[in-house]
Amino acid sequence: MSKIDLNQILEAHPSLGKKEIGLQLFPTNKHPVLALSRILSGAAQLNAEQVSKLALMLGVDIATLYKGGDWHTEGIEGKIIFKRKTFTAILDTETLETQLYDGASMFHDIILSPEGVQLSEYLDNLNSIINKHVNT
Repeated sequence: MSKIDLNQILEAHPSLGKKEIGLQLFPTNKHPVLALSRILSGAAQLNAEQVSKLALMLGVDIATLYKGGDWHTEGIEGKIIFKRKTFTAILDTETLETQLYDGASMFHDIILSPEGVQLSEYLDNLNSIINKHVNT
């Protein structure tokens, strides 16, 4: 069975505090932060309603929570933005150009092949470029 890595989600969304998440996921619990701690330690799991609430809080679909990847996406007109920790990749859907940033500094620019590429291959490519950047 696939599990949601809530620890990884919290790391990727530092603006969400444990108290806030605990209150949202366990609104009737007397000790919501303690209940969240049990989830984080693996002693308990979220139910379907809590998974749905978590997806709404993060603005993602439920399937994204189970993927276990550390890329998060958002879309604005004509662009798809992929975020991972301090890295951001902005894909222009018209030109197929991707600009990669580490914080506010752009360090790589690539153009996708017009034949297309699978999303998993695209993200693997971004991970490879980032690893080379970090290790240089």
